[in-house]
Amino acid sequence: MANFSFSMFPNENFLDLRLYQYGWEACAPLHSFGPSVRNHYLFHYIISGRGWLDSTNRDGKTHKHHLSQDQGFLICPQQVTTYCADKSDPWKYVWLEFDGLRVEEDGSVWADYAVTGNFANIAYKEAKKYGEISLAASSEDKNHTYIPRQDQLKLDPQASYFYYCANNTIYGTEWQYVPDTGDVPIVCDMSSDFLSRPVDVSKYGIIFGGAQKNLAPAGLTIAVVREDLAGHELPFTPLMMNYKTMIDKDSMYNTPPCWCIYMLGLVLEWLDSKGGVEGMEKIKHSKAALLYDVLDNSRLFTCPAQPGSRSDMNVTFRSASGELDAKFVQEAVAAGFTNLKGHRNVGGMRASIYNAMPVEGVEKLADFIREFDKNT
Repeated sequence: MANFSFSMFPNENFLDLRLYQYGWEACAPLHSFGPSVRNHYLFHYIISGRGWLDSTNRDGKTHKHHLSQDQGFLICPQQVTTYCADKSDPWKYVWLEFDGLRVEEDGSVWADYAVTGNFANIAYKEAKKYGEISLAASSEDKNHTYIPRQDQLKLDPQASYFYYCANNTIYGTEWQYVPDTGDVPIVCDMSSDFLSRPVDVSKYGIIFGGAQKNLAPAGLTIAVVREDLAGHELPFTPLMMNYKTMIDKDSMYNTPPCWCIYMLGLVLEWLDSKGGVEGMEKIKHSKAALLYDVLDNSRLFTCPAQPGSRSDMNVTFRSASGELDAKFVQEAVAAGFTNLKGHRNVGGMRASIYNAMPVEGVEKLADFIREFDKNT
């Protein structure tokens, strides 16, 4: 039996997946917490000598391929632009603040932030360096095990923007609704649930996220920007942190991450073969429902995330003791399931089941949990 890794960093197994595709050995489709597993469909192309590792932004191939990524998966109004940039996760927070929306004549920016997990908290702290930032909501009072309701959001109708992080990988929660902010633009970090469900882009000012969970190898950031919101950056914003720079140059002001963009194209082809985002939403929800059903009926395990706030991407669970958690993780590794240990901030276990995680991997994990629950 192939191993199944539930890590947040599935891209570590590109070589393993290539070998697995061609039957050279039973390698591990990762259940990683990010970057995520990539589907086997991709690896026929990787070893076919297409020459993308030596592509440039001047040879036309990257430009043509990049343009194709805008089509078909996000229903975007005409005034919305999608682009790619070679920025990793930590840069996203600073990038957003430098390119503050609706900067006033005196250079001031104020915004509302909902803090529902680790990455939203990082973004909130970074934002406070550059403007007047209000805490619109926080789930810290219950260790980020829930998503605030609409009536719990304290919104300023004059705010420059409202920010939230759609999925919280560490705590296993996910926003199940789009907040109503009136005329205030919504800025959303969708790094860990991008293209796992349909999104009405017209409700957002900016959507951004790292590609390493559901889209491509780490090192690529996708941004979907309402064009009227670009060009209002803070006066000290570096050129490369300006949304308008990337929009005007079609993501290629500098050499883009050609390999990542190529891989993104292959992932989108695969996603199309699965019925697009509508088809993927059904698949990912059925995988998550299977795990939650097993855990909710377990004798040993509980899910900290509250029903109605649970993530379909990252399923967190724990037993009554750290010793039993450690025993579960140890036996899981022996059975071929790796990277199930929870994040150091919360402990317990975490199964990351991003788009490319096969249903078989989730089914086998569910069977293992049942057996452990029965025999321990």
